[in-house]
Amino acid sequence: MTPYAMLLGDRMAALPPACRALHAGFGAFEGRIAVTPADAGALRLLARAVGLPRAARDVPFRLVTEADGQGARWTREIGITRMVSRLDATKDGLLAERLGLIRVDTRLVPEAGGLRLGAERVMMLGVPLPRALWPRVAAREWQEAGLYRFDVSIALPLLGRLVSYTGHLHTMPARNVGTLAQPSQDL
Repeated sequence: MTPYAMLLGDRMAALPPACRALHAGFGAFEGRIAVTPADAGALRLLARAVGLPRAARDVPFRLVTEADGQGARWTREIGITRMVSRLDATKDGLLAERLGLIRVDTRLVPEAGGLRLGAERVMMLGVPLPRALWPRVAAREWQEAGLYRFDVSIALPLLGRLVSYTGHLHTMPARNVGTLAQPSQDL
């Protein structure tokens, strides 16, 4: 079972079909993405150091989700850049995503037409950061024109945007592309 399915439980049924298709099982999905990097060079270097994607304008996007112990591994291929993170359901009902040295625990908040992720805890090297130092993460997903749509923005306090990205994936079985694996339910 995916961490999203574990955390949402019966609330999965309220998600739009494209969102349910991505989070109900594991698989590979293709679409398009645009990535806007930080304005300042030092912030772009920091973004690269923690594994965030480089600038990209309407490039191919491939997401592969696979079981990894009790959690999941998400591999995002954005143009020529690869971003890998590990997701787990925490004991206190949050989605923990590890990317490089950073772990962000978010609450999954179903809302009309989709899902919003709200940061609840941020750690670096396993040490909780004070809220004043947390990156500001705004993330949401929804269905539009049969596509899974997403919009993510990450900014640092006082310094500004670290990265933002938006795009879509084909998650519906009839729309999944080429030889990609269809999402599967865990038994």
